[in-house]
Amino acid sequence: MEIHGDEYRFLGTDAEVGHHHFYRFTPEYAEVALVSEGEDSDYHVDDHWRLDQGDPEHILQEYLYSQAWEETEEVVGHDYRSLSDPEFTAEINSGLGGTFLLDDGSYVVPARLQFGKLPEILDHQTSENDILVDYRPQYIELAPEDSLEKYQLAPALRGDNEVTGTRILDEILILDRGSEQVYQSFQVDELAEDHFVEQLADVESLSLDDAAWFIDEYSNLRTASWALTSDTEFVEQETGYQAEDLFREFGEAGVYRNENSSEAGVLHFPERRAEELSEAKQQKYFDEIKVPQSSDDEEAGEESVGEQAGLSDF
Repeated sequence: MEIHGDEYRFLGTDAEVGHHHFYRFTPEYAEVALVSEGEDSDYHVDDHWRLDQGDPEHILQEYLYSQAWEETEEVVGHDYRSLSDPEFTAEINSGLGGTFLLDDGSYVVPARLQFGKLPEILDHQTSENDILVDYRPQYIELAPEDSLEKYQLAPALRGDNEVTGTRILDEILILDRGSEQVYQSFQVDELAEDHFVEQLADVESLSLDDAAWFIDEYSNLRTASWALTSDTEFVEQETGYQAEDLFREFGEAGVYRNENSSEAGVLHFPERRAEELSEAKQQKYFDEIKVPQSSDDEEAGEESVGEQAGLSDF
């Protein structure tokens, strides 16, 4: 049956009122139209609604089971698909920290590219019926034409402030296109952690287990490098190495990163040291205030983070 130019299939006739129920699928929802037959034998659309919580086919089946029917027909399924998890490869865009592959490689996202440039990059990769929406500075979204879900790409600030810092990709989420429910979220550093471990294993003093400890504790090369000058006591206690020696070896191995490194990620300040930070810094690093501070503590906290030594030291 055609309603307003869209094709609907017959689902059933309810036992209570005698409405004929028709349905259609979109990637976002299952739409049900209630149709009655008038005295003139013409069909009239009395009402319609959308079921948008999850896979449209599954939610329509639940709707079918929840009603009393005089007659029904079997639901004809749709051809939409679910999105695959994002993957990381170091082989593409190595100068920008590697690449994240979306939808089994249909879309290629440079890992550390400025976030503001990602919509242009993705726009060149999308087809006519894909949906790319730029909600910067909060996030951007990509919904492939025949998918039930969409990707949401969210940034974080690399650097100390909005003026001198750069926003880069920090999190990739998969959302239901209809209900906006978040199905999965992926921190980009977690997707790339195996690569970080392999890079740190090139440091002369570090074994593979040592390298894995650094990434487990500090998430990426940027924060691991920061720790050698700003979390030295903890590093030396936990590893038995002298932070000063590791600082030199990081440079020799070419794995030292700071906020000025084009392939570096954001700084993951250790939560165990949250009390040293001002409330503004806590909000920045943890998205919430972990330890409320007095005004005097806030001023001291701003100074406690310190500046990381730069690549010029090598």
